[in-house]
Amino acid sequence: MFSQLHKWRQRLVEKGDGQGLVEYALVLVLVAIVVIVSLSLVGRQLNVAYCQVISGLQGGDGSNCTTDEETGIVIITQARFQATHSELWIRATFNGGVEDGVTLTASPGGGMQQRDAVYTVEVPWTAGNCPVEVTVTSSTGASDSVTITDCN
Repeated sequence: MFSQLHKWRQRLVEKGDGQGLVEYALVLVLVAIVVIVSLSLVGRQLNVAYCQVISGLQGGDGSNCTTDEETGIVIITQARFQATHSELWIRATFNGGVEDGVTLTASPGGGMQQRDAVYTVEVPWTAGNCPVEVTVTSSTGASDSVTITDCN
């Protein structure tokens, strides 16, 4: 097996094909560096734009979307009444996911648990208590609010 690898390597060196392979690898590394630098420069603005779109779809005005590095961005991705379980289901993200050391608290509901790529909490609720405003606040001070009007 090693002799076959050696022969293959020798063939690449003799034909000069190895040079093209190295050039492709260098181009891929350069592209990766450009992508990483670009995302680090515009990543926060993309996160704010995503926040504003989600907030608009939920009937908000995007006022919770900020570029403040200290507080980050909380986005409520789901807040609905689940009639079959008589619960409010609340899902939220912090800076587009979850972060170690950052906790989210829902009102009503209390502390949220990290599950996969979101924070989540299920709150016992009755349909007669609607509409209800749900606010999620991070331990850094960022927050988002949404009103649940449909409890059917």
